[in-house]
Amino acid sequence: MKFSFVILNYNTSKETDKCIESIKKLNCLEDEISIIIVDNQSTDESFYSLSRNYKNEESIRVISVEYNVGFSKGNNIGYTVAKHADKSDFIVVLNSDVYIQTKNFIELLKSKYTLDRYDVLGPKILNLNNENQNPVPYIHDTKNKIRLTLIKNAIRYIVYSLPIKIKKTKKIAVDEQSYTEKTNCPLHGSCVVFSKKYIDTHEFAFYPNTFLYGEEDFLYYIAKKEQLKLIYFPELVVIHAEDAASNSINSSFRKQKKFVIKNSGKSLIELYKFMRK
Repeated sequence: MKFSFVILNYNTSKETDKCIESIKKLNCLEDEISIIIVDNQSTDESFYSLSRNYKNEESIRVISVEYNVGFSKGNNIGYTVAKHADKSDFIVVLNSDVYIQTKNFIELLKSKYTLDRYDVLGPKILNLNNENQNPVPYIHDTKNKIRLTLIKNAIRYIVYSLPIKIKKTKKIAVDEQSYTEKTNCPLHGSCVVFSKKYIDTHEFAFYPNTFLYGEEDFLYYIAKKEQLKLIYFPELVVIHAEDAASNSINSSFRKQKKFVIKNSGKSLIELYKFMRK
């Protein structure tokens, strides 16, 4: 079986190098895997650095797009190469700041697929505080949830624009049940495995009409609609250093929050339209 790893890079060449090193340490045959790096029109020297570093490695491609196409389309470009050029049976789409910890990652993916025939699988994703990010604790799977979040986001955007002191809020904690296997639950977009079953019937990894954020919402909603099998499989473990690309764009806390609110809002509006079709 052939496995492809798709890494979207935006001003994060050091993180991408570290991600690739974690892939190279996996227990697998050399010709069993390929790595596809999609540089999303980085504004630094990332593309040239990555091209130079991997120019002599046949299993690694570095692709540059003409302009920043966003998260979904950027990953979809790599997915398309893996599907049609590499004829891959499994495509692992992971952020540049995700580092695989489970050495028998490949073998476990294969054995789990033989057992359960999943469409999409998500591993245990630990952030730098050792908090598990999978399964996603809150998902927008109804129009009412989308409307409520859009209203809250409008208020948040105004607050972050005012010259007042703002306390940083904690993210929603994932409950202890996330340490046990689950089926048909929302999966975190920083590391997603698409199986042969999914690849054979889908031209894209993610819904293409978003720029950034909301990928998990779309994937979960489409999976329910098409009765796809999603599996959270905590035997596989990755580390997610988190938000390296967005941090390279916005250095201040307020700017980061407004950036997230603006782009996640656009994605939610797109999802709302999709639900109405």
